[in-house]
Formats: sequence, structure tokens, C-alpha cells
Amino acid sequence: MQPILTSLIFFVLTFCGAMFGLYVSRRVPKNFLDDDSRRSIGLTLGLISSIAALILGLVTASAKTSFDDMDRAVRTSEIQLLTLNRILGQYGSETKQMRLEWRAVMGHALEEKIIKGKAEEEVIQSSLFTGIETLVDSVRNLTPTDRYHQILYEQALSVGEDLLESRWFALNNVGASIPPLFLTILLIWMVVIFWGFGLISPLNNMVILMFLVGSFSMASVIFLIMELEGAFDGLIYLSSHSWNLTYKLMSAP
Repeated sequence: MQPILTSLIFFVLTFCGAMFGLYVSRRVPKNFLDDDSRRSIGLTLGLISSIAALILGLVTASAKTSFDDMDRAVRTSEIQLLTLNRILGQYGSETKQMRLEWRAVMGHALEEKIIKGKAEEEVIQSSLFTGIETLVDSVRNLTPTDRYHQILYEQALSVGEDLLESRWFALNNVGASIPPLFLTILLIWMVVIFWGFGLISPLNNMVILMFLVGSFSMASVIFLIMELEGAFDGLIYLSSHSWNLTYKLMSAP
């Protein structure tokens, strides 16, 4: 809801800024907006627009990188879970119960759609993530009886530690959001830019239409950035297809 509301605020205020610029241009003395004045206004708007475009590009790239990092961490966890499940299966009947319990946890998570359209904090606090710690603790409590089981135990423990590392990576990336002050300053820049555009533009339907398109485009960028900040919730989130596949592979005999 927050990305939609924020982008709507950007859309309304930037468009209103453009309309106010059109209004002011009809009220100020004509010598205030002569050719030299318009040239100076255009140069200033070009400078502010270039800075804003650079900032938006960097923030968009950062948000996409954060989203991709979370996706990579989740997919790495899936591979590690499959590897750990295979090793525990080779270990013997001692690990059958912990494997069944973990499959039940994954099955419940998929039924409740925990990793689809949920808030990140809700996903991280779910049994799907907290159960990883329990699973690794169960691996640590295994007691190898011979060299063969000792090798499997060490492999399982190594994969388990890697799985915990992936989990902590996901935890550290939860809640990373754009500071409100940054959005406020960016909004002020955008309103000033659109106000300046209105100040030096003629009043006709085509100009108003282009201001609408420009405001909508700006709001879309803000919406995209904020959506990418949340890897599990909103309209853009990580796919649960790979989790379904992982669950089916773990359930296979």
C-alpha cells in the first residue's frame, strides 16, 4: 500500500506543480519571462533534472541489486536444503524424523503462501526461516558411529552452516527501505522541475497531456523502486515456484 500511496503523492504534486507554473506564467509581468529569462530558467531546470535523473538511476540500480541479492540468497538456500536432505537421506534412519518434520514445515509454508505476497518481517519470522536453525541444531546433535557416518556428518554440518549463513544474509536485508527524508527531498526537486516546465510552456491541451504523462512516468519510477525494496510483499515479489519444486524434490523417495 505504501508504494502506491507514495507514487500517487508524487503524481499529484508534480502535476499540480506544472499547473501552478502555467498559472504563474500568466500572472507575472512579461519581462520576467522574456527570452533571456526563459533561457536561464531552462539551464537551471536542466541542471536540476540531470542531478535528479542521476540520483534516480542510482537508486533504481541499488533497489534492483537488493532484490536480486535476496533472490540469490533464497535460491542458494533451496540448493543447500536439497543437498542437506540428500546427505541426511544417505546417513540413515536416524535422520528420517528430522527430514519428515522439515518437509512438513515447508508444506505448511507453501499452503499458507508464506513466501508470496507477505511482508518481509512476516516471512523471516515464519517457521520456514526459524525452522532452519532447528534443523541445523538437529544435525549437530547427530552422533556418528563409524568413518562413513563421520564423513556424512561433517558434510551435513558444513552445508548446514552455509544454510544458516544464507538465512542471516536474508535477515540482514529485511527492512532495508528508502529513507523518508530522501523521498521528501526528491519530491521537492520534482515539483520544482515541473513548476519550471509549466512556467516556460504555453497553455494548451497537448502541454497538459504531456505534463500528465511526465508525472505518471515519475510516479511509476518511484513505485518501481519502492516495490523492489520488498522482496516478499507488494506486486513485485520473489516467485514461489522454485520453493514448490524444492518441496517436491525433497518429498521424492
